[in-house]
Amino acid sequence: MKHSNAIQMPSPEFRRRIVVAEIPAGGETCEIVAKPEERVALARRFGLLAIAELSASLRLQPLRHGLVRVEGRLTAALEQACVVTLEPTGRRIDESFAAVYGPASAGAAAREVVVTLDEDGPPEPIEDGAIDLGEATAQRLALALDDYPRAPNASLDSLRAEFGGIGQVHNPPSGVFAALVALRQRR
Repeated sequence: MKHSNAIQMPSPEFRRRIVVAEIPAGGETCEIVAKPEERVALARRFGLLAIAELSASLRLQPLRHGLVRVEGRLTAALEQACVVTLEPTGRRIDESFAAVYGPASAGAAAREVVVTLDEDGPPEPIEDGAIDLGEATAQRLALALDDYPRAPNASLDSLRAEFGGIGQVHNPPSGVFAALVALRQRR
């Protein structure tokens, strides 16, 4: 039995690969929609309660030096847990995004083109001659998520009142005062 030292990366949950060589010179548009099992897997990956919808409308445009510009609009409906009450909190996402993809061999010429396109940093890699539009959409979804979702009318003050002061924030004593508190508790 052979053992490989290479790390096996899991397959993306939402895979939609397009072969770069098959993109027409004038570009093309495409629509991608996540299937129910893909949405469940992505919800698990991103720590969401659910993803009810996930789709993207994309425009692919070949550029010089083997680069491809991908522009699109991501739409999603999802549920996150409120950071205060843990209640499900629904949210709709409708966001535009753009990225440039290029082969690793494009080097300085690719960076020059990217700068003229007002992009940040080097192009995303084209892997095995293809771009995974599903994974690109999933990554944009991750960036659009609310880090601290709150249910309507959820506040720490209402939570404290409901539970009689539980969860109040205070600064514990430190240094010399911490030592005095520890001595007092031993008595």
